[in-house]
Amino acid sequence: MTVEQSPRELADLHLTWTPAFLRGGRMAIDLSHTGRYAEDPANTHWYGGHQLVGVQASWFVLPQVSVFGRVTNLFDRRYAALASYDPFQQTQYNPGSPRSIYAGVHYAWSH
Repeated sequence: MTVEQSPRELADLHLTWTPAFLRGGRMAIDLSHTGRYAEDPANTHWYGGHQLVGVQASWFVLPQVSVFGRVTNLFDRRYAALASYDPFQQTQYNPGSPRSIYAGVHYAWSH
């Protein structure tokens, strides 16, 4: 018997690379794993789990100015942030976030 909505496995891996051509910037990949878990207290309905991938990068265009970007859920995987089951409403899924893209500029100044 397991506790419902509690995966046995949760894992995250973050790999970063800082190549010289980015002038102090970096590139990274994030891998996230959520294992299967019971959707109900009786452990009769199960959510299969999911894996997500994200990437990010930054680049110094000037010593005080960098540009950056990040993509979460790179492959736009459909997954449940939470899955539950009850006999009346059956399986219910709270959907996870779709692919999201972020970008920006960072400026650092000194007085």
